Amino acid sequence: MVTRYLDPDTIAHRVAPLVTVATLPLEASRITEVIQAHDLQARARHLILVHRLDSRRVRDVGNVVVFSEPCYAAFRAEDLQLATPAYYREHEKLEEDIRDPQDGTLTMDGTPWARTIAGPGARAEFLYRSVQESWVYCAAHYHLNSELRVLKAEFAKRGYTAVTAIPEPAAFARWLGIEFALTLDKRNAATLEAKLGRFMLTAHCPDIDSVVLVHHGPVHYEDRSGSIATQEDSSNPNAGPRPCFTKKLRFKYQSEYRFAVSPLFGAPAERKQLIRVSQELRELCHENISDN
Repeated sequence: MVTRYLDPDTIAHRVAPLVTVATLPLEASRITEVIQAHDLQARARHLILVHRLDSRRVRDVGNVVVFSEPCYAAFRAEDLQLATPAYYREHEKLEEDIRDPQDGTLTMDGTPWARTIAGPGARAEFLYRSVQESWVYCAAHYHLNSELRVLKAEFAKRGYTAVTAIPEPAAFARWLGIEFALTLDKRNAATLEAKLGRFMLTAHCPDIDSVVLVHHGPVHYEDRSGSIATQEDSSNPNAGPRPCFTKKLRFKYQSEYRFAVSPLFGAPAERKQLIRVSQELRELCHENISDN
């Protein structure tokens, strides 16, 4: 127990979930776990809402690992580097397979609706993005040793030779959210919209200083995420956090698993963010030194 950060009266085994419900399908963005963290130094209380975005059973996803340059490996680094989908869309200096102009974008076929308006020759495409993007920590997942070897060889081409294993992604997501809440300088990292959110929290939840959202799960690869046949369909694209966990088929070889964190109120003003690696977070990962 680290009493420097967490109130021992509100936790058991470091952090106790207050509410737990069944894992829900990707389209249902609901809370799986609610955690309360009390920062004793700052005299602040934070709620962390954690949800796994996938309809598959955990064991069907396989093992989760992170490929990085050695200096950024979570088992030795002081900080983890996260970035928004906008960073991957627009950062021109990123390598071709890392930069993705459509990262965080959900594409839907609007041709059926367009043809009801403009005739049989019409074609249309709708692009959706989350209103509030998260900071993303990118990992990968695999089942077979042969899959891991292929991933290692692919990422080694970019200098990502360090491989960090995350045996318990749910626990890692939980502590990533806690460290985000405890160490993030919200005044610099989020827009002024956060001030409105802080006012709302003060009015309705005076004991809570911030609420952090954490989503995690495997990325789904598809060039089209359904179709729009009517105007009503266009206003209900099942977006929410889903665009952040959807990429085009050409990236499928990356077999990505993502952790996405954000404040409940306020959008990122900085596209890259560092989160301190605490002892608790470091204990949830280790160096992968074999193909097992």
